[in-house]
Amino acid sequence: MQVRFFVITEILIATYNIRHGVNIAGELALDATASVLAQIDPQIISLQEVDCLRPRSDFVNQTAFLAQKLDMEYVFGASIRYHTGAYGNAILSKLPIISSTNHLLPSIMESRACLEVKIIIDNSILTVFNTHLSLNNQERSRQLNDIILPLVMKQKNPAVLCGDFNAPDSAEEIKSAAKQLQDTFKNNTGLIVNTYSAADPQVRIDYIFINSHCQCRSFYIVDSLASDHLPAVASISI
Repeated sequence: MQVRFFVITEILIATYNIRHGVNIAGELALDATASVLAQIDPQIISLQEVDCLRPRSDFVNQTAFLAQKLDMEYVFGASIRYHTGAYGNAILSKLPIISSTNHLLPSIMESRACLEVKIIIDNSILTVFNTHLSLNNQERSRQLNDIILPLVMKQKNPAVLCGDFNAPDSAEEIKSAAKQLQDTFKNNTGLIVNTYSAADPQVRIDYIFINSHCQCRSFYIVDSLASDHLPAVASISI
């Protein structure tokens, strides 16, 4: 019997700061978040500002809720743990997740983290890093240059770094990342060029970077009012 192998030549990956399911009007509307992601229909989703069993978001495990809606596997990585629930980053995948590590980042201000997962794609492993960096530029620089970029650059397999970096591409820490990795925005095929704020986007602070084992086919930003950020989407091949 002849065995046939079907190779995935391209995957769609999205990054989205969901503002714990609160829309631009300040209303809790996690169903709207799910609808936006369903319309994009990516194989991999990187989420920031995700609540897990928090009172302000009706004690919902938001990662599990979205994963069920979208029929995806998931991992949640807490940046902050409270007496009730947690808050942090999440990665959802239609492809098998084989491992995950949540890296806590040096922070004097709000606690931050970078979630790392390894995903099987055919006979390859794709490593995805998802982070939400500090509002302070010195902290951002330490988080990115001292912790995250060394983790990404040591990968011998295809790797993606995405998330809310809280800095424009003119910032030195973003320039540092762009020197070592490819900013998929260079392949933008859409009319929207900024991700924040959603109602009147004036700055791009949400990124999808890839290493040299990946190629970007296209990039676009999705118009939506389901959060105060806009989702960014890249089609990559490995």
